[in-house]
Amino acid sequence: MTPDPAKAFFLDIDGVLNTRKTWGAWIRLGRPSSLEPVLVDRARRIQAATGAVVVLSSSWRLEQCAGLAKTLLCLEERGWPNARDVFHREVTPHVGGPRGKEIAIFLEEHPEIKTCVVIDDDPDVRDVEAHWLPVDIDFGIQEDHIDEAIKRLGLRTPIP
Repeated sequence: MTPDPAKAFFLDIDGVLNTRKTWGAWIRLGRPSSLEPVLVDRARRIQAATGAVVVLSSSWRLEQCAGLAKTLLCLEERGWPNARDVFHREVTPHVGGPRGKEIAIFLEEHPEIKTCVVIDDDPDVRDVEAHWLPVDIDFGIQEDHIDEAIKRLGLRTPIP
């Protein structure tokens, strides 16, 4: 099903879909082993329940890290089979400032987005703090994040 363009789920990777223990395996091993399947599935469940489009706000979006295409491949390999279908084709801009500013710019450039959540372990989201669901880097995304994201975004509604 096509994502709802009025809902956005800004997704960080490190500290959300992996933890302090597994962080960096991508760089060391050259494969997506740092993404923990149970954490990937939790993020996937948010998207599936809400229908929100997922926007990659992680440093993984940058080509020198992984880039969007490699990140989507990693997500598919770790349990998000339709990642290519539900992620926005654009990523947040890289302006060299706090991530919250980059997300705020993305939201300004995409007025179709009416509601969003930002799931991130880093508190550098001051510009969009009202939308932030903080994640503990030692545990990654948890069940309570799923519940809160669904509460904020609302359940999926059919798109005509």
